[in-house]
Amino acid sequence: VGIGARAMGMAGAFTAVSDDASGAYWNPGGLVRMKDTQFAVMSGSPYVARFPKTLSGSPSNMSAQILKNFGSIGFVTTKWKPWAAGWTMVRSFHPESLVPWQENYQQGTFVLPLNTARTAGLGINVKFLSSDIEYEKSVAAISSGSFSRLGKVSGWAMDVGGVYTIPMPVRDRYRQINFGIMARNLVGRKTVGNTETEIPREAQLGLAFMFDDLVPRERSLLSLDLHQALMAELGARSQQLRIGYE
Repeated sequence: VGIGARAMGMAGAFTAVSDDASGAYWNPGGLVRMKDTQFAVMSGSPYVARFPKTLSGSPSNMSAQILKNFGSIGFVTTKWKPWAAGWTMVRSFHPESLVPWQENYQQGTFVLPLNTARTAGLGINVKFLSSDIEYEKSVAAISSGSFSRLGKVSGWAMDVGGVYTIPMPVRDRYRQINFGIMARNLVGRKTVGNTETEIPREAQLGLAFMFDDLVPRERSLLSLDLHQALMAELGARSQQLRIGYE
């Protein structure tokens, strides 16, 4: 789903931006540009499509939309310079699924600038997942509407992200280009009951252009993201192109 009102308002095209407290989720490397301590809180009840179709392509017998009550809280601080560090907790509850279940996710973030100008940064997220229940999500189970409980879930994963900024001032106008890269769940494992499995990986590439607006002292931001994910449950790859403007 993603976290952060600003990032979600930009369609999740935040890999090359990632300069506020919610940026730890999108790309921890971008936090190198923060200059203070920030807190972020978010809650909502978005509808999340989980099982839109069966293997044959026909609609599933179950509803394709599952209500997900969602909340997050976190902070990032630059108090321990040159490092930046943060913590994020996300909790979600799925009351409308066939088997209601709750999911907890916690993340520690560590960021290191790669130069004294802080225009380049490398960040790492260390994440821990726990859930009170997990149930079968195979296509056959979705089609028949019968789900079997597989047990409690626990897991860990690590993200690695980086950002590089190129200032481009032109006379009395300001220009800046950001490049971002993020490897989500680069390493990690998930245990369901007594079975250990890999966590699906995702790669993100981002490009952002910041420029002076026509209004004095106002700046606009245009960002572009490409997300490449491996959906292990369906055995297929998924690509998303996201565009955001601020």
